[in-house]
Amino acid sequence: MTAQLLTSQSSFTRADMGALPAEGRDLVADLRRVVQGEVRFDGYTRMLYSTDASQYQIKPIGVVIPKTAADVQATVELAAKRGVPVLPRGGGSSLAGQAVGAAIVIDFSKYMNQVVNVDADAQTATVQPGINFASLNTQMGKHGLMIGPDPASANRATIGGSIGNNATGSHSILYGMMADNVLETAVILSDGSQARFGPVDADTIAAKARYDNLEGKIYRDIPRVIHNVMEDIVDRFPKHWRRASGYNLDRLAAALLPPAERAKLSFDSRFRPPVCDPTLIDRFNLAQLITGSEGTLAVMTEATVKLTPKPKFTGLAVVHFDRLIDSCAAIPDVLETDPSASELLDKMLMDLARAQPEWNKRMGFVQGDPQAVLLTEYYGNSEQEVAQKLAHLEDHLQKRGWRGEILRITNPAQQNEIWEVRKAGLNILMSRRSDYKAVPGIEDVSVPQEQLAEYLERVLNFCGQQGDIPDVAVYAHASAGCLHVRPLLNLKTARGVELLQSVGNFAADLAVEYGGAMSGEHGDGLARSSLNPKIFGPTLYGALQEVKRTFDPNSLMNPGKIVDAPPVTENLRFGPSYQTITLDTVFDWGPDGGYAPAIEMCNGAGVCRKLNSGSMCPSYMATRDERTPPAPAPIRCAMRWPDAFPKKNSSRPSSMM
Repeated sequence: MTAQLLTSQSSFTRADMGALPAEGRDLVADLRRVVQGEVRFDGYTRMLYSTDASQYQIKPIGVVIPKTAADVQATVELAAKRGVPVLPRGGGSSLAGQAVGAAIVIDFSKYMNQVVNVDADAQTATVQPGINFASLNTQMGKHGLMIGPDPASANRATIGGSIGNNATGSHSILYGMMADNVLETAVILSDGSQARFGPVDADTIAAKARYDNLEGKIYRDIPRVIHNVMEDIVDRFPKHWRRASGYNLDRLAAALLPPAERAKLSFDSRFRPPVCDPTLIDRFNLAQLITGSEGTLAVMTEATVKLTPKPKFTGLAVVHFDRLIDSCAAIPDVLETDPSASELLDKMLMDLARAQPEWNKRMGFVQGDPQAVLLTEYYGNSEQEVAQKLAHLEDHLQKRGWRGEILRITNPAQQNEIWEVRKAGLNILMSRRSDYKAVPGIEDVSVPQEQLAEYLERVLNFCGQQGDIPDVAVYAHASAGCLHVRPLLNLKTARGVELLQSVGNFAADLAVEYGGAMSGEHGDGLARSSLNPKIFGPTLYGALQEVKRTFDPNSLMNPGKIVDAPPVTENLRFGPSYQTITLDTVFDWGPDGGYAPAIEMCNGAGVCRKLNSGSMCPSYMATRDERTPPAPAPIRCAMRWPDAFPKKNSSRPSSMM
């Protein structure tokens, strides 16, 4: 399917994978004069950056790989003058299409990946956006510290991208969202000017509002926007604490409300993490608005984040269930025992893992043939404390009528193996050999934990009634009310694309009904932004649009995300018109259904970009260059766009760096 542009900017945005028109060549030349890093507008690079870990594909205008904040500023400033969109990108592990678009992609992961400063006493770190979680935690481990949010893609997901998504992970019931862990951000605004956002008092807001520049306009207009819709924020804004949809208007509203009124912004749930209590927000902080904005408001060059002490001891209880819905119904009882995490694995995922030798050897923690297990973890200051907590869970669940087997695991190596299976959940699901894939879209809906079982049952019933959804995969963050629900759809058919939209609309209606959100960590992107009018209603959605216009009046910052988005069915990587070229191969790909189906098992999750362990991909570990991994992602693109690759024995294209 031909990628559809989100903007109608300069004519060179419509260039094919070959040489750029004159206007594009002028832009490249100007960028190379002002950027110390790399400037790539060749067809191969544009092809590589046309996808992320989502189901979307759009050719970018080009790619800038900055070495310094000055490079970023020069790129944004020049793009603003030319009326060209920009799109910040980290590890490309985004599941909703945030990191693809018809824009100049700014890739922070190769050079701008350093720790700038650590204050171990204050438990904070200032970092560049391109550092990934695993690298940051390795360095913070020397101080006995770590960052709390822990996405499953932590070995390649960057801090900058995760701030952009307002991401979190398995331990969100302790540490909350990225927005609960971001203190300050340094950004380049849409006109190329610099700003630093952090907590400020009323006098500082008034002083900054007098600036005669874009930052001044932001401090004048954003508080006004919040005040104008304050009643709607209190009454209509999603109340479940695990939310990454839209802009964080509620967090800014909390700072502007009297202390006694702040509690109305969130469900007063006994299962809400203390760090997510809106009554704790006492100062206005635009870094909270940058968090979760997906690069649509500004481009971040630095962030100061909270750190937390590493746990001293941990233990896992593997709680078995004969019914999937029962595992969700048990979550409130599990949460009453104060775990650090409780993650769900369903039968589909466990069966696929057992079918693969690499994962089957790690599956000894599953006893028999359950429909679901909850991986429930506890922290403690001693082995004895952890053992007591595991015993208490078993006793508590038995008293509540849950009779499934519970396997207790305190050996650190065994726990790590189980967590490896959980973190590889998406990759395991993608190994399914069929055109029916476990697609995202409703995989990030978040509802209060008390309603999780009812929500899931209604979604499963709806999918079962459609006639062309053979099964539904369910896994991940049960403890937070954010299950990754992925119906099996064949997006190569018109019916599959139709179901993608209808299932999404149904889930959005349920999210509104339960006071939840379409995204609990993965963000809106291209997958969910078009549903934001339904999630927020016309008044609040209008406020989201006004926030966007205030920061980005010309819609050049990652356009088409969060507000004013294309339909969920546009720009799909696969669709009814999808075709691949036929290749003669040496090896027999018959067991995978052919070479193309084998390549299509790659969803672009970027595991080949990990740096901290293993041997895949050694070339990327050495170069940090997207052009070097011999992974399925570039091959998959090349099967559709063979002209993007330099021909064998031909000279290098003049437009290539």
